[in-house]
Amino acid sequence: MKQLRNIILPALAMGALFLTSCAKLPKDFAGVNVVVNPSPLEVHNGKIDATISATFPEKYMPKKGVIEVTPVLVFKGKELAAQSFTVQGEKVAGNDRVISSKGGNVSTKVSFPFQEDMRVCELYLRGKLVVGTKKYDLASQKIADGVIATETLATASMAAPALGEDAFQRIIKETKEADILFLIQQSNLRNSELKDKDVVALQQYIKDLKTAPNKQLTSVGVSAYASPDGGLDLNTKLSENRGSETEKFVGKTLKSAKVNGDIDAKTTAEDWDGFKELLETSNIQDKDLILRVLSMYKDPETREKEIKNISAAYKELADQILPQLRRSKLAVNVNIIGKSDEEISALASTNPKALNVEELLYAASLAKSDDEKLTLYNNVTSNFPNDWRGYNNLGYIYFKAGNMVQAERSFKRAAELNSKAPEVNNNLGILALASGEKDKAEAYFGKAAGIGNVLDHNLGLVNLGKGNYEAAVKSYGACTANDAVLARIMNNDLKGAGEALAKQKTPNATSYYLKAIIAARSGNKIEAIQALTSSISADASMKAKAATDLEFAKLFADPAFKALVK
Repeated sequence: MKQLRNIILPALAMGALFLTSCAKLPKDFAGVNVVVNPSPLEVHNGKIDATISATFPEKYMPKKGVIEVTPVLVFKGKELAAQSFTVQGEKVAGNDRVISSKGGNVSTKVSFPFQEDMRVCELYLRGKLVVGTKKYDLASQKIADGVIATETLATASMAAPALGEDAFQRIIKETKEADILFLIQQSNLRNSELKDKDVVALQQYIKDLKTAPNKQLTSVGVSAYASPDGGLDLNTKLSENRGSETEKFVGKTLKSAKVNGDIDAKTTAEDWDGFKELLETSNIQDKDLILRVLSMYKDPETREKEIKNISAAYKELADQILPQLRRSKLAVNVNIIGKSDEEISALASTNPKALNVEELLYAASLAKSDDEKLTLYNNVTSNFPNDWRGYNNLGYIYFKAGNMVQAERSFKRAAELNSKAPEVNNNLGILALASGEKDKAEAYFGKAAGIGNVLDHNLGLVNLGKGNYEAAVKSYGACTANDAVLARIMNNDLKGAGEALAKQKTPNATSYYLKAIIAARSGNKIEAIQALTSSISADASMKAKAATDLEFAKLFADPAFKALVK
């Protein structure tokens, strides 16, 4: 018995000593001053980034202890751990941050990819203490409560798809031309010239205008010329006489065809421009030398004298160039009148095959509903399957309706037909945005230059999603869409955001929600609750969002707010 007592008493003494030693070890993070920045947490660039700074008090850290600290985000029954960091006592042989018996501090950055379930979340510290061969779990400590996820109000559905525009023109200008040549120093119209096939075709063209239901003569241009050889007075008289004779011929032709139209006549005494144009395309010897003369001298007489001095070339000019400049140029200008809006709309609904692709695309622009547009764009793809615009514009309508599966199918088919079209690249970019591939979206948008405000809008949305708020505001410019308003809010320009909202013609639930955020950040509780009321009336799902949104944390205790979101 005595022997047993001799064994038990030392053991009890050792146990007591061990318990005393354990009692001095930390059991939790009590006494540790933890600061989280920002607090509440915030979402930027699709992530929750924060800096955790911990100040350990005196006598907290065991001299031979090591603590592994893990920040853990807890949300909706799930959790996500960040990278752990380790601190050690002053008598530990290691490379971690040393916390002496007099205390110390440590700072670390954490990052969590944002998920929708994280809108209501808590950030905890969990720790494992190791002293020698002993390991202990430290009690968890909550260090942050909730996240402000205002940035995520911008979604890919706010992107701006681009339409492939029609090239329909109701009035198309058409010109029929012919030249009448004259002999040197003569202005009479020769029968051989009037029987030339181009002149005969021009006369027939004028006659046909009488019975053409969709063609309207606007004018007939008569431009009479003299070649630049000979004196200026002679050439002036020649060009005027040639113009007068040609004008009479045109007048008789119009009268015979019973077609009304103005004759616009003008003369050029010495056709140096025509001379230079013909010379440049010729194979005449010393062509370059003659062109230099034209550039060196502006006086007509000096030009003619210097050119004649190049005797070898002048004979070629006299044979090949100058005869072509002794002429009257005729230009019959006609307007081709297309179908009216009423005619196009009627045919689009009853007989779409009677319309060409431009008319059918134009008909869609006249349609009043997206369902009508959808039918017409389907007709474009059926009747003109190789035109990328039909598929592209189908995707546009599907995207607006939120049908991403059909939108993607249509946009990709358009890309197969024309991968270089800026509208197609813009729309592939918004598909990438919808998949969360911001860099890929930006690359597509880089190929979409030339579509104006649509591209600016989408670049703004990319910058907004990347947390580049100032750049986003610049991209949006004067745009007043909800994502443009949000960019201003995130850039701390509440005044600009409010002004943009006020310019919206058809505000929706998100518009009012943004207005509530502006009011809450400005300390205007009454206006914030009024705006939330309008938002929830427009979309009941906004109630649940507002109930936990820390943008309205200062309203949580307000009776009116409680009644609104219950």
